[in-house]
Amino acid sequence: MEEALRVFELNVNLHLQSWNAYDSFSEVLLKNEQKPETIKMYKKSVELNPYNEGGKEILKKISN
Repeated sequence: MEEALRVFELNVNLHLQSWNAYDSFSEVLLKNEQKPETIKMYKKSVELNPYNEGGKEILKKISN
């Protein structure tokens, strides 16, 4: 899991304007139970792509 986190974090850092990079990193963070960072990354993903309905839905579920 640690390797996956590093790879997806690197991907975000290399592709700062890619909503999908943030979305993918969010999924790994969520599986690793890093809720505050997951919320932050999903928010950035939705900010970059307001049509990211999957990201919006997960944000609703985990923000409560």
